[in-house]
Amino acid sequence: MRSRVGDGEVLHTTLVPAYLHSAIERGATLVISHIEALDEHVMLLCEAIEYQLHARAWVNCYITAGDASAFDVHSDDHDALILQLLGRKHWQVDTRVGARSRDLAPDSLDRILEPGTCLSVPRDTAHRVSGTGELTVHLTIGYEPFADLREEAHAAHELLGTSAPEPDREWLATRLAMRPDRRAGASLRSALTGEVSDSTRIRWASRFPPRIRTTDDGLVVITMGRRIRLDRRLAATVDLLSRGGALTWRELAARSDLPAADLRELVRFGARNDFLICEG
Repeated sequence: MRSRVGDGEVLHTTLVPAYLHSAIERGATLVISHIEALDEHVMLLCEAIEYQLHARAWVNCYITAGDASAFDVHSDDHDALILQLLGRKHWQVDTRVGARSRDLAPDSLDRILEPGTCLSVPRDTAHRVSGTGELTVHLTIGYEPFADLREEAHAAHELLGTSAPEPDREWLATRLAMRPDRRAGASLRSALTGEVSDSTRIRWASRFPPRIRTTDDGLVVITMGRRIRLDRRLAATVDLLSRGGALTWRELAARSDLPAADLRELVRFGARNDFLICEG
């Protein structure tokens, strides 16, 4: 890295490719933290994992060309999924899951990951990662299912001096639906004009699944801390949209049971009220 400093403040930082290449060739590991903020495909993968696992997720990218281990034996305080993208990498994972040991058991998992393979590493489980002497790239997807909500519940019981039972999944899912966490994306054109094209991509805006209830008065959707009331006729289409995946307008129109005019009005209403993201 090369920085220009003036008046005690960093004014400009530039990554110099020659320095970077040289460092990797000498055995350094390049770590790109939160790469989901830089690449749309990784962002969508991260969103899908958060949505399906009801977990907070993030993605780091590791690039190396040496055969050394960047961190030696260590354990992490979160679960992780490893996706090998390029080259091969040597993984050793302790069989004593959750033991937070500082060494590896003799019968530890010992694998060379090839491109396209995946590995799950449980939280608090010791592991060692090393290169194989070739250029190698992998993604580590860290995730924490309900971690902060469980801590919140236990803290409340501790404050009250009562025992803290494990929160049930229904309670946790409802609490997640009440969180204001939103996915990245904007819907300005659809919100203002109602315009969509066949390729407009539509997806639910919250990072975690909504809670949807059908009542005598209609449909109640709890998402990002808000309660939204909708007509019961929209139930099947709202259920389709709330599954978390992205659908183009053409795909949505083909799968929805609503007339095109009503579907267009729902999409515009969702964009204006920020529970749908419409892009493209």
